[in-house]
Amino acid sequence: MAYEELNQSRGAQVRLNWLRELYDSCCDNELWEFVARAYLLHLVGCTIFANKSATYVRTHYLELFRDLPTCRRYAWGVAALVYLYEQLGDASFANTKQLAGYLPILQTWIYEHFPALGRKQLRDTYVETEPRAIRYVTRRAISAITDVRLHFLRLGTLVHRHLSERVLRQFGFLQPIPRSPSSLPMVDFGTIDDRWKNHEQYVVVQVLPAPAPFSCSDGYLQWFRRVSHPYILRGAEADRPSLVTVQRTSPSSSSSGLLGVVKRIVSSLQRMIDCRDVTKGTIAWDRMHEKVNPVEVTPTISSNDNRYLLVL
Repeated sequence: MAYEELNQSRGAQVRLNWLRELYDSCCDNELWEFVARAYLLHLVGCTIFANKSATYVRTHYLELFRDLPTCRRYAWGVAALVYLYEQLGDASFANTKQLAGYLPILQTWIYEHFPALGRKQLRDTYVETEPRAIRYVTRRAISAITDVRLHFLRLGTLVHRHLSERVLRQFGFLQPIPRSPSSLPMVDFGTIDDRWKNHEQYVVVQVLPAPAPFSCSDGYLQWFRRVSHPYILRGAEADRPSLVTVQRTSPSSSSSGLLGVVKRIVSSLQRMIDCRDVTKGTIAWDRMHEKVNPVEVTPTISSNDNRYLLVL
């Protein structure tokens, strides 16, 4: 039966209606493992691994159900998202006419993040423990593509001015000093929609390929440090430090004098022991461990200066 179906389907795929007939036949003959595999193959072919044909499912998915007790522990949610992301990537090309994958996931995500998009109603009887997709009751409707584009172009009533020349480095071009956003006039929604539909007239031109990753034009870094906030500083410090990384030490580790030297030596020796630079059981390890543990620093203060007595 499978051989005949593969010949009729002309490839490593079977029809979904053939799987339904096979399912009924196996149930009648009490072939329960065949029943389970036919059901699962039909399930993934209609949902998470749905293809553009809407009538066939690839037979290589049967490998996932070779071990029935184990397949329930597979990360099916991750697989569904990976497959859907791949299909969305293909759909971004202009010559793609259809979209495969588990589209109820995509549709539910759109409803959640774009409440004004689509004609749907919330189900009154929905509870949070149920699948998210059944929260919505959808109706058949045809929306004009211009109306849908307007929903994707803007969210709410806020308008922000963005300059595409601010992100040229991530596309492999030499980064110049961009214009100030305030230099652009504020426009209304109609003008924004018109510019989006004719975006090819507003593409950034006269860009130079970067000779090296993250290359910038002369003066860009100085401009960036002047207008941005690349440092987190205490309020009392007026001057910004250089680009050299400064490691600040705690007051206890930055003590001056003999006490600070001794503490640094003890800390260094302890790190050597902890990192097994000196192997336990050797004479060097025993001597270092003997010297580090009982170290005690006793300060003796005179009228003239501070003296420290190191007791081992």
